[in-house]
Amino acid sequence: MTSALQELSHWEPGCWCTASIRLCETRIEWEGDRGTRYPEQWMYVLWRPTARALPWQTPDGWGITIGPPVAELAEQVGSGARVYRLAEAECLWSAWLSIPLVCDRFEPWLTEALQAVQAAQRLREQEHYGSLYGRRQDDFQKFLRQVTGLG
Repeated sequence: MTSALQELSHWEPGCWCTASIRLCETRIEWEGDRGTRYPEQWMYVLWRPTARALPWQTPDGWGITIGPPVAELAEQVGSGARVYRLAEAECLWSAWLSIPLVCDRFEPWLTEALQAVQAAQRLREQEHYGSLYGRRQDDFQKFLRQVTGLG
C-alpha cells in the first residue's frame, strides 16, 4: 500500500478491507529469436467500510493489475483512507479467484494462471482445514491397518 493510505494492523469499524495475490511473475516466451513479454499479474479484492466485523465472504469489488495493486487501491478508496489488509488465514482465494473466471474473459495464459493459483489455494485451504479439524480419513486408514494387522 502507499503512504497515502493508512494501513491498519487489525480490523476497525469503518475501515476498508482488501487482500491481494500474485497470479504470475513476469516472463518472456521465446519463439525463435522473437520474444513475447508477459507482465506480472495480481488480483485484489476489496470490501467497503462497515460498522460490523463480518466473515469475509463476497467482496464488493475486485480487479486484476499489472504488478501489485497499490495505485488501483489508492484510487478506489481515496487518499488517507484506513485500510485493513486481510491476513492469509482470513482469505478464501479458492472462491474469490472464481470471480474473474466467471465474470470476464482473458488471454489463455492468464486464464491458466488464474486456474493454477486457484488450484494451489484450494490445496492450501484443504491442508488448513485438515490441521484445524483433523482428518477422519487418516483415522479410518489407521483403523484398517490395525484390523488387518498391517500397521
